Amino acid sequence: MTPKRWILGLGGLLATGTLMAYSGGAPNGYAGDPPAMNNCTACHSTFPVNSGDGTLSLAGLPETYVPESTYTLQVILQDPGQSRWGFELTVIDEAGNQGGVLEAVDGTVQISEGPGNQRDYAKQTSSGTFNGQSSATWTLRWTAPPAGTGPVTFYVAGNAANGNFSTSGDYIYTLSSAVVTVEEADTSPRQGALPYRLYPNPLHAPRTVRIQGLTGPPGQVQALVLDSSGRLATLLTLEPSGAGRAQGYWNGKDLENRPLKAGTYWLHIPQGRKPIVLPLLWLP
Repeated sequence: MTPKRWILGLGGLLATGTLMAYSGGAPNGYAGDPPAMNNCTACHSTFPVNSGDGTLSLAGLPETYVPESTYTLQVILQDPGQSRWGFELTVIDEAGNQGGVLEAVDGTVQISEGPGNQRDYAKQTSSGTFNGQSSATWTLRWTAPPAGTGPVTFYVAGNAANGNFSTSGDYIYTLSSAVVTVEEADTSPRQGALPYRLYPNPLHAPRTVRIQGLTGPPGQVQALVLDSSGRLATLLTLEPSGAGRAQGYWNGKDLENRPLKAGTYWLHIPQGRKPIVLPLLWLP
């Protein structure tokens, strides 16, 4: 008997021996999260990631979270001409572990829990594919992690499918968004924290990302941009901008002003003994 080969379908699996589609949720690990950075283009490969005319967004995410507080989030996906929908979302801390608790609130979302502190993944159910609709919105709850966890980052992948119940003709979108805690956003001297915001993130050429600090450093700060393997991509100089802030810009290019490949890069900003590390998704 020829063994079956399993491939990622719309939020599910396809067995090529039977061509039977399962729309009840994709395998874990396809939200564009590190270190593998896998997303649905692993199988839905007709178009490059984020190449369509649609948008993927994550609404309700706070700029700073209060530890152990609960927030209602919405994953919103739309793409003209597409008619079936899927998504996968995870949230991780700086160590790569689960960053808080994800909870489904209705029958369109399910949570696939990892063992221990390993990552959980939210994804659509079969009824959450919204077949025939012109867009999709999924609602879920996130309870922030305990105090002392530090920044967390959300990773989301969305599949805007054409409804032909195969892996062809579908557009895949990804996004990532970092959130710092209220503790880190506190600018009092006793906290000594220096949180930064990145906008836009993901970054698309030819735009530049603005790196804005909530508190100003004593002088110029040289930040590092590393690729996913830890190699230096470029150096950035962050300047005091007045009113207790600091800022800098990056255009997605390396030390020799050459455009970098698409992927997730890591911004390391010196801050005492432990640098601030923020993810930035670069999509040329």
